[in-house]
Amino acid sequence: MSTTSRFNTKNYELVENNDINFRTNTMCSNEKYICVEKLLNCQFFSLNMELINSIKIFTIQGLLISENDNIYVPLNDKFNIYNLKEDLLKSWKLDDNYDKDSRCRNISLYKNENYMVDTSFNRICVFFHEEKLIRSSGDYDMQPGNFVVPWEITIYLDIVFVIDLVNYKIQTFTCYGKLIPEYKFTDSIKYKYYNQR
Repeated sequence: MSTTSRFNTKNYELVENNDINFRTNTMCSNEKYICVEKLLNCQFFSLNMELINSIKIFTIQGLLISENDNIYVPLNDKFNIYNLKEDLLKSWKLDDNYDKDSRCRNISLYKNENYMVDTSFNRICVFFHEEKLIRSSGDYDMQPGNFVVPWEITIYLDIVFVIDLVNYKIQTFTCYGKLIPEYKFTDSIKYKYYNQR
């Protein structure tokens, strides 16, 4: 049994605690819903943790719910977009990573593009919402602009931040892929990270 807590972001007071019966490694939210991976399902909850719906999806490698309530789910060999009613809105093929050691495809949306870290292939892929691959960058290498297990991606003010896990750094790029100075983890951060795993 796990507990979720909701806080008021203005004064940090506890608003609500709920006991929930799930364990997950993947979770995301928007202003209305919380979306979690549970076993072989993608489940959607209201903000007070009432189950709204569940979609059976195998091999979930990333999860994101957009402002318009569409669910973005990269899998082993494809990228799917669903609505809350379980309708498959779009799907396109990805390079299959089933036989790879590190399988993670975290995503971030920005303007009309989907940004995805493709951990198995040590790269970043950028798609239009209409499925077209715009660009990809990176390779297995320790040099700036390349990655060894890129794990997480987020975008803020036209800057793309990528956690390059094994290289112990956060790499930053413009939305057009130009590398800007990177942030390296200190030894204390490395120690703390590996001792919490």
